Amino acid sequence: MTQQQRNGDMTGLLAGDFARRNDASFAWGNASSYYQALPGLRAYWPMGPNKLAGGVSYAVDVACGYHLALVNDPKFSIYGAVAPYIDFVAATSQELTYADDPQFDILGTEAYVASPGLTTGAWVWFDAPSMGAFTGLLTKYNAAGNQRAWRFIKTDTDHIAIGLSPDGIALSNYNGSLIVDGRWYFVAAKWVPGVSVSIWVNNTITTAATAVAALFNSTEPLRSGRLPPALYLDGRISHQFVCASALPDTTISALYYLTYPLFYGD
Repeated sequence: MTQQQRNGDMTGLLAGDFARRNDASFAWGNASSYYQALPGLRAYWPMGPNKLAGGVSYAVDVACGYHLALVNDPKFSIYGAVAPYIDFVAATSQELTYADDPQFDILGTEAYVASPGLTTGAWVWFDAPSMGAFTGLLTKYNAAGNQRAWRFIKTDTDHIAIGLSPDGIALSNYNGSLIVDGRWYFVAAKWVPGVSVSIWVNNTITTAATAVAALFNSTEPLRSGRLPPALYLDGRISHQFVCASALPDTTISALYYLTYPLFYGD
């Protein structure tokens, strides 16, 4: 059987009429649509839109309106002219916060969700001061007062990880792959209540069984860029989201492939 070969020259010639999937401008025009179509989406912060109210600056949630307040002035910026991000400096205790709200009290028992659970993720970049240290990515967690629910973090051994608590006290931790500083990573974590936890680092997936069947309803704020009490991110976050649903693996991997060109496209 004759196998048809892909004609690279023809692909290049037609790029002016048909968008290439690895083209940064194509991903730029579609990225927000990909995230806003996620089932059970509770919030999505591209880290570009900004709101100022009452003298406070906010990173806008373009899906549901739960805007994160900027603390100590992390900076809005852009990578490669197409990827918005917020730049955090750990030394000045920068973070984003939203006060405790039912929107982020994701328990895994939501009867109105076909596949209940938790999925969260972002594109992240770690600067050198974050290496070898715990840093928060997105957390609803505080050991003080036994207010642990869940924490999506980088560990002091430089693994992407998620921790889950059923009672605010006990914490089950799950590690994904290692990362290094000075480059972009797609990171995500998915919890299927009482079944499994999966962690994405780009498209490397680490899965483990879990006995955690429901999460504690913590009164802590939602925090981006900080793991309480005082473990702050030195680096960047872009296109951050959280869902009250255990998304299909193919959906999470699709987010990686479809938004990859924003950070590594031609």
